[in-house]
Amino acid sequence: MNKNLIIKRLYDLLENNYPTGFFSPIFSLDENSKEKINDIINGIESINTNKLILNYIKEESNIVEVALPYSNRIILQDDGESLNLFDDENEINYTVGISSDFYVVWLFIELFKRYDNSSKVISTLQNRVRTYKYKRNLVTGNSNITIDCLDLMKSIINLQTIKISSSNVLMDTSKLTIMLDSFAYTYMCNKGRETKVYSIEEIVGINSSRKERKTREFEAPKRIYNSELIEYYNLAISSDDPFISFISYYHILEYFYDEIFKEFQIDNFKKSITSPTFSTKDNNQMYKIIKKIIKDGKEIKENGSGNEQKSLNFVLNKFINDIEDFKNKLSETEIEYYSEKKVPFSAGDIIDFNSKDTFIKNISNRIYKTRNALIHRKSGEQYKDLTYNPYMHKTELRKEISLIKTIAEMVIENSSSYIDF
Repeated sequence: MNKNLIIKRLYDLLENNYPTGFFSPIFSLDENSKEKINDIINGIESINTNKLILNYIKEESNIVEVALPYSNRIILQDDGESLNLFDDENEINYTVGISSDFYVVWLFIELFKRYDNSSKVISTLQNRVRTYKYKRNLVTGNSNITIDCLDLMKSIINLQTIKISSSNVLMDTSKLTIMLDSFAYTYMCNKGRETKVYSIEEIVGINSSRKERKTREFEAPKRIYNSELIEYYNLAISSDDPFISFISYYHILEYFYDEIFKEFQIDNFKKSITSPTFSTKDNNQMYKIIKKIIKDGKEIKENGSGNEQKSLNFVLNKFINDIEDFKNKLSETEIEYYSEKKVPFSAGDIIDFNSKDTFIKNISNRIYKTRNALIHRKSGEQYKDLTYNPYMHKTELRKEISLIKTIAEMVIENSSSYIDF
């Protein structure tokens, strides 16, 4: 998105008013603050970002800054700060308070990159702008009110941050980032308040992916479902954390791993020894069966469970009976995403919805690679792109929920039984 479009969308948002006649004041945006925003946007490329942390040089200080969660904003003093500490030994200053101009401008740029004007996030911000102006009118009683753009931007999201700065502009930024984590832990221990944010939506206090509440009519149940699977399903849909949701849905698939793996092994053995061409007098045939049993045995653990991804394949093959039925449970946008985009943090496969030969394999690889990226945290350069980081990947993980949720529902429904009391 080019800078001119970002600037236009920003001022369109800030100029948002109640309909004519709702109340009379005329609001105008302060031109000096607009020029300041334009300067920041023009220089935004010089600001380093990592895990929602900004790093920039200001007034001969090297600064790292990160937002506090919207749900945990604190009462500030008159100077806009609630805490200001200085480490004499290392010459590092720690501040908790109103965000810098750099941070709020960067945040709005990121919002405009991610959401169009019809989105819930932008419409919520529009409502907040109107509410801010209405309250401002009640306080001032003026008919013509000039508003500082940066003050308005900070107010509608109540943006507060932790800032760590050093007068040594040559100090390695990684050291300041390490001290940011140290300060966050110290603050949490002593204040009992969380400081971590994992998505821009958490910063502005708008959950863009809030679960849709369905209102369609339904009849009394006609089937009996596995109560343990329902427990996992309840946990999955109740959580706002995509990590918990994904793993809970995965547990539903995992529930049948051992059972179906054993079924497969026994069925294969029965097919082999009951084949019309099988003969106990044919040593070559007997030896092939023995070799296969030994090979499969190497994949079976002491508790009888088999290779996890092979078990996942068996579960998918058993419970997904129709590709078209599966596609009908997803939106067109979701199908397009899964068929064109790999999972960024796990390299999970693209799904070919038009190929019966690769459909199950693609789904299995996408889900299993994502599961591994969530569960396993390995150090080393070779693993850096195959590990889930809640700071960077929460939004991407949310996009995978619909896929695994659909499969989990098919497992629950296709493993159910008719009510027969």
